[in-house]
Amino acid sequence: MRLASCVIAVLAGASFGVHAQNFVNLGFEEAQLSELEQGGFLTWSQGAPGWSHLAADAYLGYENLNVGYSVSYSLYPVSGCCTAFGTGSYALYMHSGTLYEQIPRGGFVEAEVWQTGTVPIGATTVSLLASDAAFSLSLDGTMIDMRPVGGEWRGDVSAFAGRLVELRIGLRTPDERTAVAIDDIRFLPVPEPSTTALLGLGLAVGLAMFRRCADASRHRSEDARSATGRRSSAAHDPRASTRPRWPWTRR
Repeated sequence: MRLASCVIAVLAGASFGVHAQNFVNLGFEEAQLSELEQGGFLTWSQGAPGWSHLAADAYLGYENLNVGYSVSYSLYPVSGCCTAFGTGSYALYMHSGTLYEQIPRGGFVEAEVWQTGTVPIGATTVSLLASDAAFSLSLDGTMIDMRPVGGEWRGDVSAFAGRLVELRIGLRTPDERTAVAIDDIRFLPVPEPSTTALLGLGLAVGLAMFRRCADASRHRSEDARSATGRRSSAAHDPRASTRPRWPWTRR
């Protein structure tokens, strides 16, 4: 019974550790540009690590957004000569279109990027920068109502705080003539470092308690088996059943 209580306690503490898969590269700052492919193209692991994208064969350009027919994506420097959008060093531009550039091109699809992570405990708002209103943001398939606030877009995510979810950002453009840039995705308020440290400490304490409970339970089991063994030996020892005869006992 005590061991079961220990298991419940450690699972309660460990559940946060299991589900606390952090979102990564939400500001598109983790690009590795040391090995640009010929023509200014990047692999996704180089240009947008952590993100998945619609259309497996869609390339990721560097300052090279396809404005033709096919779905395309491009990483642009914020301080580039042709763009002045975003914060930090880079922003991601997305362009909807058909699945293939060549004929037959296939049906029209909207560009999308996504990743899975845990919404921070206590977060109430998601914010991002977008160059156009023609985008959508969803968590686990639920569309978030994003509204302009002071130069950025914000939406209420309080119902998802502490949950492991899929963050998906797509375009709602009706044709291939519109490209939208996104950057600086954040969950607000940002948890204090002390809060994260306390959660980690709680998990460590829970694991330590589990080990102690497991050790105590094991020792009790060993003691019980040992006592059972001693009783069994005494029951089979003929001397154990002989009553002692004291000197004053009448024969």
